[in-house]
Amino acid sequence: MKNHFLRYVYVYDPGYFSLIYSLKTLIAVFLSIVINYFLFGSSILVWAALSPIYIYFLNTLIGDKNKIRHLTLFILLSCLAVFIFSIFSALGLWLFLPVVLMAFIVGISSVYSIDLQKVLNMVLINGLVACIYVNSNIPIMLEDEILTIFIGGFIGILMLFFISIGKYGKFTKKNFPSLLFDLELMIGNISNSKDYFKIRNQTLLQIESIKHILNSRAGKIKDPHIIKNTKRTLFYLYRIEEIYHSINSIHYYFNTNKIDDLFYQIKDEIVMNLRELSKMFYGSRPNLSREILQRVLLSDCNKVFVSSVKIIYNKIESFRRGGEEEAYLAQAMPSKKFKDILDSITDLSPVCRYSIKYSLTLGATIFIAQFLKIDHGIWIAIGAMAIMRPNLGSIKDISKDYFLGTFVGLFCGIVFVSLFERTFVFYPLFIIVLFLFIYFRVYPYAIWSGVMMVAFVMMFSMLREDFLELIFGRLLDILIAFCVVFGAFWFIWPKYSGDDVMPSIKENITFLQKLLALIDKNLENLSVKKREFINLESGFFNQYNLLSASINDAKEEKNTYSKKDIANAQKALESIDSLNQSTNKLYDYLCHFENLNENKEIFNNDVKLVLTRYEMLIKLIDGLPYYFKEEKDGRFLATDDKFNMMIEDIFILQNQLYLATLSNMKY
Repeated sequence: MKNHFLRYVYVYDPGYFSLIYSLKTLIAVFLSIVINYFLFGSSILVWAALSPIYIYFLNTLIGDKNKIRHLTLFILLSCLAVFIFSIFSALGLWLFLPVVLMAFIVGISSVYSIDLQKVLNMVLINGLVACIYVNSNIPIMLEDEILTIFIGGFIGILMLFFISIGKYGKFTKKNFPSLLFDLELMIGNISNSKDYFKIRNQTLLQIESIKHILNSRAGKIKDPHIIKNTKRTLFYLYRIEEIYHSINSIHYYFNTNKIDDLFYQIKDEIVMNLRELSKMFYGSRPNLSREILQRVLLSDCNKVFVSSVKIIYNKIESFRRGGEEEAYLAQAMPSKKFKDILDSITDLSPVCRYSIKYSLTLGATIFIAQFLKIDHGIWIAIGAMAIMRPNLGSIKDISKDYFLGTFVGLFCGIVFVSLFERTFVFYPLFIIVLFLFIYFRVYPYAIWSGVMMVAFVMMFSMLREDFLELIFGRLLDILIAFCVVFGAFWFIWPKYSGDDVMPSIKENITFLQKLLALIDKNLENLSVKKREFINLESGFFNQYNLLSASINDAKEEKNTYSKKDIANAQKALESIDSLNQSTNKLYDYLCHFENLNENKEIFNNDVKLVLTRYEMLIKLIDGLPYYFKEEKDGRFLATDDKFNMMIEDIFILQNQLYLATLSNMKY
């Protein structure tokens, strides 16, 4: 039981960073409550607690300096939104105007920056919370609310960033052992696909986040010593990313072949070596082991597997040595312009359509509630925000999690209040629940929404004696919100996840084509194209995750996507993942191939043959004339056994992808 619990925690919080940040946020909450209570009294306690919590929730923003800038912007815009919404809330029906305008800005801002959209979305929530204060007739001065948000927000920022990561040593000590631990989890769960995919996605996300931080600083660094250290940091980061992709390349092997005892031994030795690498960041020398590797090299294991494992060991050894300080100091990514937003509006892009639906839905909840004199219309709007997603399948999916968590949380909350309300246990228990409400934000939505409801029940029981009436009123608001959201998204430009599956399959195939084309065009100097290859891999995984999400959401759309369609799409997804792993193995193998010049023409011939098949798959999806032959017919010429096995794997997987794609086509 303990091992299962720890494994679950490792999947969602490797390195326990969220746990640490949550504890710091809880301290910030208490500081904010104490300071604001002495300044403004007890009526602002909810604002005082919420402000640092919102700062923590927004801490998922990418980039170091950008993060501080975004969080500061959130505080300032929240103060402005509370001022405007409080004034309009007193005007009754006219409240829907700022809500519609703000909601549209929230939606369309994603064209410019996803980070900015997160900030503005939380600003909108603060504006709606201000309306709840006005409608509840709580005796509080507007300037006290604004100052509380300002003070509480900056307390949250100070606590969250109290330990600076600006220096090279602190940065590497904080982040790189965690990344190596993620790699340990990947190799440790490589035969457990359910957990493996979650860990793989989270590891890549963490790598990309750190890469973004370092690259965003690159163009601003002038000091030669700092430049040298930043290069060294980027070198380690990219070596970790290479080990990540090499580990992923053997996942397919262990899920399609019989696993013997030697696998578990080599897996344990790789994990041990990764732990040894972590010692480098604490001033110790790593002691790497190759004993099991030597046994694998002498065994009769699959030659491709042996080659892939050997490459992992070589990359671990390269990490230990530090290697040459290659020119890894990348340029900052070009930022988008305001013109992109205008283009999105004039073209009526999918983002623009979603923004219109988002704003009209929230505006409708406010307008109807104000027109019919429903005094809890703001809660309906907040409930709508919690379940609104771009398509109907994802709305159904998130609603299931939300309702499940809400009802379980309601039951647990009522039990806690009934048993402990008048005892000394109640307040310590509430603190624990409040901490879990903060911490579980990184866990599945059902768990977090359940803990949130427990916290609400306990908080309302402290504020009102008729708290059950308030709680059941909130449940009714959630049901109304679901009906409004689902109705609006069904009637206004209905969008189904099933419609995204085939285009997403095409995008994934396009990335596989680009990866193989890079190998084909640069066979003589593949090693110097390592950065370009890994950047393509990152783009592939983004598209892969989008396809996976579309398939999962499409399962909720029974009227548009049948079980057979789902099964075929799932087969295509599995084939795409395996093709990427096989392509990565091929790249690694050719990077270390000794007699490449002698075999170059033959290798090019075979790579071009499988590369052309990707072109035919894309033509199939586009409805263009295509030719896809499922037999080799002696066209492949290479005689190298390992190379042939890798090309054979790609060829067979392409056949599987072809059949799955063909079965999914709608004529």
